[in-house]
Amino acid sequence: MKTIVKSSLILFFLLPVFVLSQNKMTPEERTERLKERLSLTDDQAENVLFIYQMTDVKIAEEMKKNLTDEERREKMTKIMTNIDKQIESLLTPEQKIEYEKLKAEMKEMREKMRNNRGGGRGMR
Repeated sequence: MKTIVKSSLILFFLLPVFVLSQNKMTPEERTERLKERLSLTDDQAENVLFIYQMTDVKIAEEMKKNLTDEERREKMTKIMTNIDKQIESLLTPEQKIEYEKLKAEMKEMREKMRNNRGGGRGMR
């Protein structure tokens, strides 16, 4: 069970990294998405933006290191867990509820993508 939870968390938190690496969402865009969805105040949004910007720097540093896949996964998991904790610390109780809903939606979307990608393999 812990492995499933860890895998889900890794996937949830790595999604922004993969998107970022493809230059699709900047820290500003990710912040704006959260601001709209969670009705963040300007102060909260500024703090979230800072978190995303600092995280991008940390991720870039980690990607330069000569790490095994497992080491890289562990580092990324720690970074992403830290992001989540930092963002949650900024939120009101109502925003935390909405944030949890957003994370659940993202998880569902990832599962659908995973199922669509691998669903037809081996059936032919």
